[in-house]
Amino acid sequence: MVCVRLRQAGEQWAVCPRRLLALDAINSPPQQRSLRDRVLKLEGFRQGETVRIWSEVTLKDKHVNYRLDYVLRKDSAPPCIVEIMTASTSEGNRKQGTDMQTAFCDAVLYATGLLPERRNLPGVTMRQVWARMASQMIVKSEIANEWGGCAI
Repeated sequence: MVCVRLRQAGEQWAVCPRRLLALDAINSPPQQRSLRDRVLKLEGFRQGETVRIWSEVTLKDKHVNYRLDYVLRKDSAPPCIVEIMTASTSEGNRKQGTDMQTAFCDAVLYATGLLPERRNLPGVTMRQVWARMASQMIVKSEIANEWGGCAI
């Protein structure tokens, strides 16, 4: 999983939503199991229940054009929409070596022992991420409510 490290408290943000949540009960990587289990618990699914999962669901008509990351449903129960928000990076400066391409190459070199210490990494544009996340969750929660379900 590709991450961007924030300067404060060593927090990490996942960059790719397709790699953040793996809902496969058998083949989920260990790093993703706790998130999968938390999502299923929030919706009230129990161990052993069959949950149908659709990813990258597109809703499009003359008034709506949205993509839902995941839709989960058990039997005839109302669906649950699961949204994974990606973050925009800031401080991406090629000359300073803080752009994503350089940061990725440095991470590979560091992981293989060819770079002795990690260099500066891009930050996260928190205000923009929050604004986009809030507006998308409001809209997708309304869609879920219309279906009698919920959004996470």
